[in-house]
Amino acid sequence: MTNAYMSDSSYPSADLDLFSDAALLDPYPLYRQLRDQAPVVWLDSLGVYAIMRYDDVKSALRDWKTFSSAQGVGLNPAFNETRNMLQTDPPEHDHMRAIVGAPVTMASVAALTDQIQAEADHIVDAVLERGHIDGVRDLAWHLPLTIVSRFVGLPESARMQMLVWSEAASNLAGPVRPQPSPAYAGRASRAAEAIQGLFQFLGGGAAVREQVAPGSWAARLYEAADQGKIPLAMVPILLLDYIGPALETTISATGTLLALFAQHPDQWDSVRSDASLVAKAVNEAIRLDPPLPYFTRVSTVDAQIDGISIPAGSRVLLGYASANRDERAWEDPERFDVTRDSSKHLGFGHGLHSCMGMHLAKLEMNCLFNALRLRIQRIAFDGEPKRAVTNSALRAYHHLPLLLTAGAI
Repeated sequence: MTNAYMSDSSYPSADLDLFSDAALLDPYPLYRQLRDQAPVVWLDSLGVYAIMRYDDVKSALRDWKTFSSAQGVGLNPAFNETRNMLQTDPPEHDHMRAIVGAPVTMASVAALTDQIQAEADHIVDAVLERGHIDGVRDLAWHLPLTIVSRFVGLPESARMQMLVWSEAASNLAGPVRPQPSPAYAGRASRAAEAIQGLFQFLGGGAAVREQVAPGSWAARLYEAADQGKIPLAMVPILLLDYIGPALETTISATGTLLALFAQHPDQWDSVRSDASLVAKAVNEAIRLDPPLPYFTRVSTVDAQIDGISIPAGSRVLLGYASANRDERAWEDPERFDVTRDSSKHLGFGHGLHSCMGMHLAKLEMNCLFNALRLRIQRIAFDGEPKRAVTNSALRAYHHLPLLLTAGAI
């Protein structure tokens, strides 16, 4: 990589820390500052070029040949060395996606609708009996954990560990450069230890494989390794391609939508009166506050973004969350509006590397909020919600105290 951490003095630049605790709690004013400054801004603290406007981010995501994922998509060199599906380009990417992606295509996921809806109904019936709940642990966690643990097919002993592995996979993408602050170092260290735990668990060989459910997603990966389609050592890496998007990102988006409905009871009333708005509300929540605010790419050639040059070999931060609130692309972008058509949002990425698990994530959220709208008249805060600041690459609530008021339609 040439000149990856150097910028010509003529470039627009900013000395912002996007990963301080304060920025992780509310990054959007900083994103707007960068959008307003220039189409491309050099971030001194990270040594990357930031692209934060909607059209430019979308264009870069579509052009995988110019903005490549093959040298990693994070801000941590150790993370970027992992050869998973996310961090490859064609033809390697296409080969991996064909193997890993089959169970989570739109058609495959649609066949699971009745099963997931039944589970969502059961979860909501259970919380109705209490009223006072933690929206993260009692609602957002429950459905993804139940569904994903069943489909992935790992033994029950690994069920709660999947949350740890999923959270760590995203956290490991966060920055450790130039000189990591104590916060950065702590996040990265904890993430590395957790991921090592996954490899140790799956390194149990035949003993672990015998516990994997027949026909499960994990079993499919082992079968692909038996057939020589992937190395056996790739199984735990590719399992993260299931566990990551199917757990932490879905949990994050679910918590965000619950909080938004608590903040905006009129929007919940609209959803209750019109079932077709559930899917729009899910998209709107992911637009307004996506679980993964950014990923990076590396420019393979000298590139141009709105007249600003990016040298070949440069690491480029693509701000999904910033793009989703770009005033150039959205009318009144700070407003939560369940009637808005937010389908063009970039919360699931775009193009070749769009989120493989997005169909499952949307189905789980649709089923959960369909169950809620039929049974819950009001969602209200029952204490102070708390954002997590332990992850450099994932926005999520840590604690979401809610009061659910029952009321059938």
